[in-house]
Amino acid sequence: MDNQQEFNNSTPPTEGSKEGKGPVVGIIIIIIILVIGAVYVFTNQLNAPVVDDEMTAEEIENLPDEATDELLQYSNSDELTDIERELMETDLDNLEADLDEIEAELIP
Repeated sequence: MDNQQEFNNSTPPTEGSKEGKGPVVGIIIIIIILVIGAVYVFTNQLNAPVVDDEMTAEEIENLPDEATDELLQYSNSDELTDIERELMETDLDNLEADLDEIEAELIP
């Protein structure tokens, strides 16, 4: 009986060679997915905007703003001629470009 068990243990399996490929292929696919994910995260971190955490809200609010300074130059008059003159002096040519720039900043 011992000879029979020894013979059964020493014979190589005929269909066992196909079973070894499945886990190896699965591990390779998982590694590829992890590498692609790492590359994606790394490239997104390179393209992320740099945020200056050192500035407080008050400091940002106190920064000079050219648009606000221009608006403060207009008079408080409610005369039609003054309003018309200020309207004609207002530069609206770059308004579309400014809106496109704002939209580009908000939508990555």
